[in-house]
Amino acid sequence: MAVGKRLPPPVPSSSPAPAVNGSGVGADRDGDGAGGKGETKDVRRKALYALSSAVRNYQPAMDVCAAELRRQGEAEHVGDEGNRIDATDMDAVDLVINGLKQKVTSV
Repeated sequence: MAVGKRLPPPVPSSSPAPAVNGSGVGADRDGDGAGGKGETKDVRRKALYALSSAVRNYQPAMDVCAAELRRQGEAEHVGDEGNRIDATDMDAVDLVINGLKQKVTSV
């Protein structure tokens, strides 16, 4: 614990905090994760690059990624529920990421 005085707890406000980019809280109300007008292919490409970096050589992240893709109906990229994708197998990871890249570029 740090030395010094503790700050008082924040006072809850009735209005939501302003968004950094001006889109407001809850801009994506439909829940599809698309983000609306502001999202571009470049943003999706960068997000896919970050996902690729996260799942390579780290099995817990690959397991979460595969489970989420299966939940969203993207099982063609990750296989059946019983199949586990090895995060250290770069060919298997590339198959998943390249499948997602094709989907991102086609949107």
